[in-house]
Amino acid sequence: MTFCIDKTVIHAVPGTYVYAPKGIKHTFKANTETSKVLLTVYPSGFEQFVNELSEPVPEQLPLAPDGPPSPEAIHALISIAAKYGIEMK
Repeated sequence: MTFCIDKTVIHAVPGTYVYAPKGIKHTFKANTETSKVLLTVYPSGFEQFVNELSEPVPEQLPLAPDGPPSPEAIHALISIAAKYGIEMK
């Protein structure tokens, strides 16, 4: 997996620990279809944000999205994030 923490890029291999502090821009990308990550968050509450955005996985997985999310999807993400004190830039 590749993590970007502010301006630092970390190419994580199994066993790598990555710290992404609150208030610092961060993102990650799974580089393989079998990537796994264990995410811990402190303080609690972030799981409620993730839960609100979650959808049940259908029996037949849909095709990967083609292109960027719709303006409506982006607006929904930003609105839900704001409820949990998360700022999207």
